[in-house]
Parts: sequence; C-alpha cells; structure tokens
Amino acid sequence: MEIEHPYKSNYSDLSKGVQNKVVLITGAASGIGRSATIEYLKLGAKVAACDINLSRLQSLAEELSNPTDLLIAKVDVTEYDEQYNFFTAAVEKYGRIDVVCANAGINPSAEFMNPNLPANVKPDLKVVDVNLTSVLYTSHLAVRYFRENTVAKEGEKCLILTGSIASFHALPATGMPYSAGKAAILSLTQSLSLQGQVEGFRCNCINPWFADTNILNKSMRMILKGLPLASVDIVSQAFILATATDATDQAWVIDEHGLWTLPNPAIKSQTLTHSRSPSPNSPEPPKKKTKVENKPFESVDYSNGLHLAPMVRSGTLPTRLVSLEYGAKLVWTPEVIDKAIIGSHRVYNAKTGVIDYIKESENKPVWSTHALERPHVIYQIGSSTPELAVEAAKTIEQDVAGIDLNCGCPKHFSVHAGMGAALLTNPDNLVAILNALCEALPHKSISCKIRMLSTQEETIKLIERICSTPIKAITIHCRTKSMRPSEPAQHDRLVEIREAIEKLRPDVAVVCNGDGTNYKQAQDIMKKTGVNAVMIARGAEANPTCFSKDGPVKIGAYWLQVAHAIENIFPATKFCTGQFTPFAKYGQIKKKDRAQLNQAISQAKSNEQLAEAYQITLTNEKGLDGEMFENMRKVIERRKSVL
Repeated sequence: MEIEHPYKSNYSDLSKGVQNKVVLITGAASGIGRSATIEYLKLGAKVAACDINLSRLQSLAEELSNPTDLLIAKVDVTEYDEQYNFFTAAVEKYGRIDVVCANAGINPSAEFMNPNLPANVKPDLKVVDVNLTSVLYTSHLAVRYFRENTVAKEGEKCLILTGSIASFHALPATGMPYSAGKAAILSLTQSLSLQGQVEGFRCNCINPWFADTNILNKSMRMILKGLPLASVDIVSQAFILATATDATDQAWVIDEHGLWTLPNPAIKSQTLTHSRSPSPNSPEPPKKKTKVENKPFESVDYSNGLHLAPMVRSGTLPTRLVSLEYGAKLVWTPEVIDKAIIGSHRVYNAKTGVIDYIKESENKPVWSTHALERPHVIYQIGSSTPELAVEAAKTIEQDVAGIDLNCGCPKHFSVHAGMGAALLTNPDNLVAILNALCEALPHKSISCKIRMLSTQEETIKLIERICSTPIKAITIHCRTKSMRPSEPAQHDRLVEIREAIEKLRPDVAVVCNGDGTNYKQAQDIMKKTGVNAVMIARGAEANPTCFSKDGPVKIGAYWLQVAHAIENIFPATKFCTGQFTPFAKYGQIKKKDRAQLNQAISQAKSNEQLAEAYQITLTNEKGLDGEMFENMRKVIERRKSVL
C-alpha cells in the first residue's frame, strides 16, 4: 500500500531520489526504524542502523541476507560517545552521511505522577533521556557531519526527527514526560530548519498516530481497541518522502489514511529559500494601501441560528452542505493558513460544480467549495500578518459570504507562528489584521473567533479592542487556551461579555461556541447566556444533521453519496465517515452487526468499498443537480431567497 501524500508525483517516482543516499538510523531494530531500514535498502540506499538491542539488529541483517550496504552496531543513544563512534564508523565505511533519522524512542515510565511513589524517591525520567536528550545528541552530530559532506548537492542533506501524535496532543499523568519530549521535538525541528537554511540541509518531523509497534503496550492497545492504527510501512514511507522531496520544516502527521501536512505557517515556499513572518509582537502594517474596488456590501446575518464551527479535517465540503440542508444557518470552513491559499489557482469543475483552489506543486486542493454554499459559507483564515491575511482573503473572496480570523486555535502549528490563540495576547496585531481586512474588503462581512482569557477583566479589555474595528460578528469559545475539550465550557462568563459587546457595539453579533452538540442544547445555551446564535463543532463532526429541530437522523449513506457525487478526495471521506457515531452511520442496529460494519468501513480503500459496507449503490451522476439531491438544493436555495 502506497502512502497518501500531498506531492504531485507518485510515491514510486519520488522514491527514486533515495538511491545511493547514505542514511543513518537510530532505533532501527524494531517497529518504525526497522521498517524504514528495510525500505531505504530496498530503494537502493546505503544504511547505517543502530539500536541498543544488537540481537534484533543481527536478526534483521540475516533476514536481509547480510547486505553489504548495511552497517549495524549496538548503540545506547543516551551516551554521546557511543553515538559519536557510530557516526565515525558510518563515515569510514561510506565516506559521508546524507540523511540522519533520529528515531530512537521508548514508552513513558509508570513512575511519574504515580501516587504510590514516595515523595523522596526520584522518578525515572529515562524517557526524556531517550526521546529528547539523545535526539539532541543525534542532531548535533548530524549537523557536524553534514558540514563535512561536500558530495551531496544543496537540499539533499536531510535530518528527520520522529515525533508523535503526543507532539500535538498532551498525555496526562505517566505520559507527561513523553508528551514534553515529543512536543520539544517539534520545536527542535523548527530550530534545525532555521539553521539548515544557512548551512544547506533540511529538517522535518514525522508524527505517527498510534502506530502498530512494540511501543504500544497491552494496556494502550486495550484503550485503542477498535481504532485503526497507523501502519509502520506507511510511516516508513514518510521517511522516504522526507528524504526525496524538497520538504523542510514540516510537521507531518501519519495515520491510517496517509500523510497529512501541517507545515510551519511561517514558511514562504516549499523550497530551501525561506522568508519567515515578522515577530508576532512587532506587527508590520501593510506598506501600501490596498486598492479598493467599489462593490456593494454583502450583509451576513450571524444572528438567530445555529452555525457549523471551523474544524480541521472534519469541516469538508460534504459536511458543510449536509449541515446546511439539515438546519445550519452558516457554515465555517476549516482554518486555512494564509500562505497555504496564496498563490493557488481557482479551478471550476464543470462535471461536479465544485470550485477547487489548487497549487501547481500539490496534487490535491487547498480548499474546495460549491456555488450552493456561497451565500452561507464563512472562510476562516489563520494569519499573523495583515498583508498576508488580506492577500489570502482576496484570493477567495468571490466564493464566500464572509471572512473570519482565527484567534483561538491553541495548537502548536498555529500558535508558534503568532496565529490563532497567540493573537489573544497580542491585541495590537489582532486589531491590525482585522482593520486591514475591513479596509481592503469593505464589501465583505469580517468576523473573528476568540477564546476567553484567564480572567474576565482581561477578556473584556480584549473585547474592547476588537470592538474598535468595523467587524460584524464575534464568536466566543467559552474555554480558555489551556482548557481541554473535556472541561465544561464557561457559559456563565459569557453573559457579562455579551453585555459588554452590546454596550460597545450593538450591531456586532455574538455567537457562542462550546458544549452545544445539538439543537436542544443550543437552545438551552441561548437561554442561559442571552445570545441568539450558537456554533456547533463536535456534535456536527459526529452527525452533521445535529442542527435539525427534529433531532439527528441516520446520515452515513447519504453523506457518502454527496461526497461521491462531488468527488471528495477519499482520505478525507474515510476520515469524516470514521468520526460519525454508530447511529449516524447505521441508525438503530444490533451491536454484532455494528461491529461488522465498522470493520468493513475501517478496511475500505475506496468509495465503492464504503458503499458495500453501507449496502448501497453509489449514484452514477456527478454534481448536485440530480434527483437524489433535490431536497438539499431546495432547502439551501430557499434560505438564499429569504436572505
């Protein structure tokens, strides 16, 4: 099985770039490291593989018939001298090192935060030594030996660090040291990428979803039972892509579907020439005034309704359309980083009616839309620079009803570049971006989505700054940046915030986000807080018919028909289907039948196989003009005429 990835060439062609490369891999005896070693050798690379378990390395070498292009050695990566000796041996054998994979890693210790461990006993933090300190050693040596490599051309020298899904989503209790180490790997990747721009090497971070390796112990496997694990073969192919492409400063997430790109948003291009964004604390206003065309103002009514929240991966076009059909008033797109959309080309597909924004360097759209959602879709931008936010907005303005600035995303890939929740503590830059958008697009409704700050006083001060701009709506996620989704939303705080907005700007709509998962809960939130609009995220991810007054209905098969008719890319289709509740997928069925259907869906590799699981025949018609989607068209277009 070949990995799904965003590059234009297929994996087979890209992998040819690995031939004759000299690759050094740590943690190579088992799991991801073992699979990557085999893949590199198969593609013609010379490999130096080390691990603390020599017998497993020897078994691997015997299994591969002891190839001359494989050097193995027992190395304790927490010992700098042992790593140094191994690097030296690799250079003596092959003459240089082109690629270094810092892959060694272990499970968290059960001692950390263990309530039964006496306070005077120091917890075992070997996981930090292996997962972080050793990677610093490996990176230090890699850069030293890259400098001596005069054979490789610019961009061919590459450092690959193995992160984890824990790089983005922290683990509690015993998992804290593991999460801390893996999060630090992300930061280290960015630092090394900056250094690499000067010294001519690349650095990327590969972050597997829970992979099917020996690092998953029995208890973790029980917790994850029923969830698809990332294949080690797919993860190893990500190492090949990181080696063979010109990617740098990338934080790739690998799951059962393939590779998902979470680039450093501060990168200007995918090549080795980069221009990083200015410091978020020192915003640069636009150097020139943007020429403004005299267009009539397109009013958006944010009030009196339920809206679909912006959701990365889940807020796809099929979900937005089905949400509109079942009662959503407005639908937000997933957050799209400004530089991701800038430079894309608008491509209309006459067969499906879908409008794709595509970059020549990628083989899948940056963003897709359809004329049916045009009066109801709010495009959300991730940005830390007024000029880039305006350029991104002007790229897609003709296909959206309004523009929203993301000021609440707490994820690392957003915050580290001064975007998302980082704007909450940089109000000067936040206000500068909103003012720039309002000035450059006076015919569009501009809004923003924020989180509460830790104190009510700080939040009200931020609101006062935001209300000084000409925006039309504020969505308030009733959690702070540090709060987890499992913690109850602070709806009681919203009352005072709403009153402050109404006093400052009675024309600004206030939308509540947090803990509303269906129509009934949204009505309860409105009564409690006094707002008249609620945004739903997780409820819609689980079942996009949650907006209906009549309650959610079985939607899985119909959603698939929509996705198939508009040619939604399959990895996204499968992911969204996997997020639906059993009821959303199948309705009321027996547990035994549900398990069989879940297995069939998890194993599906095409729309046709998903249709077999749902026991339906896919429509032969492309686009949304057929009889099957007549109700969708009528409902959405009727709402358009009302507006």
